[in-house]
Amino acid sequence: MTMGLVIRLFLIGLGIFLIIQDILNVAHRKMSEKFAISWALLSVFLIVGGCVINPIKIQEFLDWPFFILMLLSIVIVVEGALRLTQHISDLSLKNAELVMQVSLLNSENVKIKEILRKTKDGSSL
Repeated sequence: MTMGLVIRLFLIGLGIFLIIQDILNVAHRKMSEKFAISWALLSVFLIVGGCVINPIKIQEFLDWPFFILMLLSIVIVVEGALRLTQHISDLSLKNAELVMQVSLLNSENVKIKEILRKTKDGSSL
């Protein structure tokens, strides 16, 4: 098997893996839609790139151990970026929930202040 074929299969496999991860993350509410669309576009580009490119002279520049190390490092970086995206999406969702809670607490605080002001004004008369 040549390195060019391995690169093509790797890109197609990575694209399919990312699309599956993307769908699962959206289904389990681990990722927001805007991040999911970005990952889906990256996945489509990887799959199309794997189908279109034909690196025939790559064996002149790389040897097999370095090539395998490079592919593993790409997988690790992409997986790390995917996990970071999940955490960012989760934190932005929690932030939105906290903003809603603070807003509700502020409105409740205003109502309590009005009640205290009315009782204070009523008891001083």
